[in-house]
Amino acid sequence: MQYTKLGNSDLKVSRICMGCMGFGDPNNGQHSWTLDEEHSREIIKRGLELGVNFFDTAVGYQSGTSEQYLGRALRDFARREDVVVATKFLPRTQDEIAAGISGQQHIQNLVDTSLRNLGMDYVDLYIYHMWDYETPLYDILEGLNRIVRAGKVRYIGISNCFAYQLAKANALAEKEGFPKFVSIQGHYNLGKDGMREGATPMVKFYNTIDDKLVEIGQPEKGCWVWMVHPDEDEVQDIARRTGVETDFLRAPLDPEERARIESEDGVSLILVDIPTIEMEGKDFVYSTIPLGIVKTSEYLITVCLKDSHIMRDFSLGRVKGFFTNKRTRFILQILYRNASRYLQYLRQIDKKTNAIENELQKTLRNNELMQLMRLEKSLVFFATSLKSNEIVLEKLLRSDLIRRFPDDEDLLEDVI
Repeated sequence: MQYTKLGNSDLKVSRICMGCMGFGDPNNGQHSWTLDEEHSREIIKRGLELGVNFFDTAVGYQSGTSEQYLGRALRDFARREDVVVATKFLPRTQDEIAAGISGQQHIQNLVDTSLRNLGMDYVDLYIYHMWDYETPLYDILEGLNRIVRAGKVRYIGISNCFAYQLAKANALAEKEGFPKFVSIQGHYNLGKDGMREGATPMVKFYNTIDDKLVEIGQPEKGCWVWMVHPDEDEVQDIARRTGVETDFLRAPLDPEERARIESEDGVSLILVDIPTIEMEGKDFVYSTIPLGIVKTSEYLITVCLKDSHIMRDFSLGRVKGFFTNKRTRFILQILYRNASRYLQYLRQIDKKTNAIENELQKTLRNNELMQLMRLEKSLVFFATSLKSNEIVLEKLLRSDLIRRFPDDEDLLEDVI
């Protein structure tokens, strides 16, 4: 086994790192194909025998049981000082945001959970699993700074981000005297660079098997095809494999597309606007982008320019009563969560507007005026998009595009 230093850190790691997403209780989490503890221990032990000293897990892998299996195996088969353990934390959930839990609190809570799962006093590398568009970057970095200073984490890394985001984060960390990210775990291969500007291109397939959401390798009857910023090759491939016109798959990739419904040869496209939020300097900027929902007799396909929280919640199993084969309910659940996200952002805008207006009563500065103008612009985006979505929803309810099932009546009323 060959060893090297991880980035600019003092961590000496094997060039082969053992990923632990395949370890964990198959009855407790997103995947049903993970290995139980006995078989996980066999692989971890064999890896150690072959010289692997670097292990990568996450608090989100099978509800923390991946961390638990890894921690117990390392205690039995290795000395703590001889191994390098990395784990990851996810963005704040909508429930945490609604409860007012800050980014700093969120990180503190999750690192403590991971340490309990692992049975360790510290982790060598703590990885920001995916970019949190709803939490200020400063809060994330300050939260990480606190746990590094507390001795719970030696170094920090990042995963699933763009190059400009990493550069922006490390520049802010350097300015504030916070620890900088020493590693990046990105979607990268010879075919395409997932760290390119824009949204990480992604096409995934999910199916509900034995009432569990399972990621599968290719489209099959009753599955959900999740497309984020697909390139032309991916659009052509999915069109060929599902029988959907390429125009239906390309339409949501145009930021200027209007909300509408189209049907052709038994395939329907529902195009709605979804709200987005991004950091611009120290301010949040709200806008909208199209989301396409393509319904066929066998598949439901969603297409969007960006990886939205609305669809990611479905992929992470956070939506109760979600089954890929119940396409009518799936459509209604998407529309309901979209409406809920608008309401959430509108409350945030209202709160920020009131705070800025209070500041303007005390002083008149260009900064507050610019913030107010940005928020007013966001409201225009939202008002226009909501009106377009309303027209689409009215047309949807008048059409026979979605079958009405008794079990979905309450959800349908909520959407309306």
